[in-house]
Amino acid sequence: MAKSKQAIIFSKFCLKCMWPNEAQRFTNWAAKNNVKVTVKRTAYRPSYHREATELYGSEDYMAFVYMDGKVTDLVSWAEKTKKKPVQSAKKKGAPSDVCGLPKAKRADRKDSVVVQKNKAEG
Repeated sequence: MAKSKQAIIFSKFCLKCMWPNEAQRFTNWAAKNNVKVTVKRTAYRPSYHREATELYGSEDYMAFVYMDGKVTDLVSWAEKTKKKPVQSAKKKGAPSDVCGLPKAKRADRKDSVVVQKNKAEG
């Protein structure tokens, strides 16, 4: 079994309150890619704050992800991974495939009644 990666999110503020979409996008990505996520709220523990300050290089941080020895801002990570809307394959101004085809006419029909033939008696 493959060993799962570890990601730690450090934040001074509540992730679900401040960045709900970004946090949800990251947790969805982590679940798909077998990454274990740990959230460390630095406002509650001074040891978490010291660790975050050392990793980030400054006490002026909001929320960041520490994974594979790299520090990435949570909001910028979410912006990079945001799915862009897909454009349709049809080019603007291109004629429709149906355009110019003649309309089908109704086939000529004759009124007729199907008559069942009886077996000859005899």
